[in-house]
Amino acid sequence: RVGHEILKSLGIGRPGVNIIACPTCGRLVGDLFSIVEDVEEAVQQRGFEKDLDVALMGCAVNGPGEASGADLGVSLGRGRGHLFKHGEVVGTVPEGEIVDAVLEAIEEWDEEDEAASADEPMEVAA
Repeated sequence: RVGHEILKSLGIGRPGVNIIACPTCGRLVGDLFSIVEDVEEAVQQRGFEKDLDVALMGCAVNGPGEASGADLGVSLGRGRGHLFKHGEVVGTVPEGEIVDAVLEAIEEWDEEDEAASADEPMEVAA
């Protein structure tokens, strides 16, 4: 598993969701470790295959800026999390619902990507 994660972080190997977690500091306001573990486990079980960066940040001070570089992100606040999509806040959820909200956002991303692919014209070689 570690080897796959190293290859994925380098942009090679099989596609998949890349979880980015902050290293934590004294500003950590929630149970980030459990959230990261639960999201990683669920992503692996569900077999999401889209190349997606998901940032899970432990505070509202640095979190929004760090999460803005990811496709999806969460920045923890007191008892809640701010959900980001391409750096824009798309919602606030109670801390106990963060894992479900992130997984739902990944699923919606999968569906949006599949819908966009279906709308693209197929190229035919001459």
